Amino acid sequence: MKRRRWGGFTSVLLIIVVGVLLAGCGNFRQQALEAQDRMDEAVQRAETAEAAAARNAGRIMELEDRVESLEAALAALQGVQTND
Repeated sequence: MKRRRWGGFTSVLLIIVVGVLLAGCGNFRQQALEAQDRMDEAVQRAETAEAAAARNAGRIMELEDRVESLEAALAALQGVQTND
C-alpha cells in the first residue's frame, strides 16, 4: 500500500516536472525565434550600411577627382596671371 502511494506520488511528480519542462521549452523556442528576428534585422542593417559605405566611397573618389581638376585649373590660371 505504501509502495503504491509512493509510486503514485512519483508519477504525479514526474508529470508535473514534464509539464514544467514542456512549458519552459515553449518559452525558449519563443526566445530563440525573437533572437533570430533580431539577428535578421542586424544583418539587414549591416547590408544597408555596407551599401551606403560603398556609395559614400564612390562619392569621395568623385569629389577628390573634382578637387584635383579644380586645383589644376587654378594652377593654370595662376600661371597665366603671373606671366602677364
